[in-house]
Amino acid sequence: MVNGEKIKARKKTNNKWFETQDSISYWEDFSKQKIMYSEIVREPQFYLDKEGKYFPEATSFILTGENLTYLYHLLHSKAVTYFFKMFYAGGGLGESGYRYKKAFLELLPVPKPKNKIYFNDKNLDTEVYKIYQLTEEEITLIENQ
Repeated sequence: MVNGEKIKARKKTNNKWFETQDSISYWEDFSKQKIMYSEIVREPQFYLDKEGKYFPEATSFILTGENLTYLYHLLHSKAVTYFFKMFYAGGGLGESGYRYKKAFLELLPVPKPKNKIYFNDKNLDTEVYKIYQLTEEEITLIENQ
């Protein structure tokens, strides 16, 4: 009892410690194509999973939806990393860490892809600068961070 009211306890269950108590609606998302990421990092660490793998780690999360390959590349670019750190991360962790909180990731401005873009290690940042229509001054600011 709390403040004179009887508090309802958890349901009685025979589940093992690793089993969920009720069925969860997002269970199938784990087997879909997804982007997996750690919340606390020093640099972008996103993994594009096309095979339904699992990443059992306490502060890891998944993103599902459309255009995941496109989003995966944007998230690894200097521009989007800069945007996130400066405007969405809510401050750093120590000298070089920051948190990719889901609520903040959802606020990132992500332009819809207009054409099929083939990203590679050499052209990633150049292509992302074009997508966001950045000026030379803005590019220099990002590159010098």
